[in-house]
Amino acid sequence: MEVCKISDVIRDARIRSGMTQEALAFGICSVSTLSKIENGRRMPQVRVFEALMDRMGESSGRCLVYVGEHELQKKRMQDQMTLAMLLKDRLLLETELAQYERLVQKRKLMDEQWLSLGNTVLQWWGGAALPDTEQRLTKILGMSCQNYREKWDGEMQYTYCEILIFQMLVQCRMLNGDFLWSISVLKGMRHYLKCGSGILWKERMLISVHVLMAQFYYRKVSKFCQIQRKRSHHQYECGLLSFCTGFVELTGSL
Repeated sequence: MEVCKISDVIRDARIRSGMTQEALAFGICSVSTLSKIENGRRMPQVRVFEALMDRMGESSGRCLVYVGEHELQKKRMQDQMTLAMLLKDRLLLETELAQYERLVQKRKLMDEQWLSLGNTVLQWWGGAALPDTEQRLTKILGMSCQNYREKWDGEMQYTYCEILIFQMLVQCRMLNGDFLWSISVLKGMRHYLKCGSGILWKERMLISVHVLMAQFYYRKVSKFCQIQRKRSHHQYECGLLSFCTGFVELTGSL
């Protein structure tokens, strides 16, 4: 079995690829964090390590033993919980959430965030009021984003769980008819996730952003048609032109 330090693996791979620390870290972690990882002063999380290796075109499989089976199990369960929430699969979410609770006896902040998110979504599906759900989701996001001011921050480096919370918030706001906030956040997420091209979890979440944007426009088109039925032919044509112009402008970069 090959024995090597993760710090050496990442640094050597970066040098082979000809990438700077700034280019490698972009959209994954801060440059200072990468520097600490390469100097052996910090152990990367599984997702950070995989993302760095993926960007360099390197295999991460031979080194994952260093993070331990426990972390790998958590990662797999987080992926399954994400899938369950996006597909609205209650049984899968309940199963994975129960397993996650048993697995994480000594809980970190990230573990508490995932568990709180899963339970909140289950309560929402069980009939919890929309305002209460939105309030709980905002509180969960605030566990790690202490400066969150109910808007997308283009300067932040968001985590997998935080992106998922934002998507749940968008669904709440759309059901509440708050389309301006929803589309603003979706556009911010789309830009952020597209900058993470080559990072598997970001590519997956980008697909779900596009699905939410499609749902957004389905609702907008339905509402538009209802309104236009009550207007004159001239008003209908003007409204249709205005709507189509906005639609093309927003979806042109999908």
